[in-house]
Amino acid sequence: MLHKHSEGRMTRIVGIATMTVIGAYFAFAFHNYYGEDGEAFGVSSAIAIAILVIFALTGFVLMFVNKKSSEFAINVESETKKITWPDWLSVKGHTWQVVIVMVFLMGYLFVVDIFLGYFRGVIL
Repeated sequence: MLHKHSEGRMTRIVGIATMTVIGAYFAFAFHNYYGEDGEAFGVSSAIAIAILVIFALTGFVLMFVNKKSSEFAINVESETKKITWPDWLSVKGHTWQVVIVMVFLMGYLFVVDIFLGYFRGVIL
């Protein structure tokens, strides 16, 4: 039985898609490692497809059937609707502030690294 199937759809779809992509990665890695050159469809291909299906079904069970994880997905989506996002000018201004601070921090750490390397060479 599906747990509250009409609520939290976007988060659940993202959860299932994420599990499917992870399964596809493992299936691809398995097939590349254990597959034979030139084989059209063999045992390694069947196992790779089984890995993909298992991950996709696990994502479905976690997002729609399991009550606890399903409630979590619903709560995540309802909380993200409450977020007030900043406007574009504010984001642009804060981005430049972060870039400038990071450049100064990078320069400071570069100078400290040069001095510490010099003193290490003098001591040793």
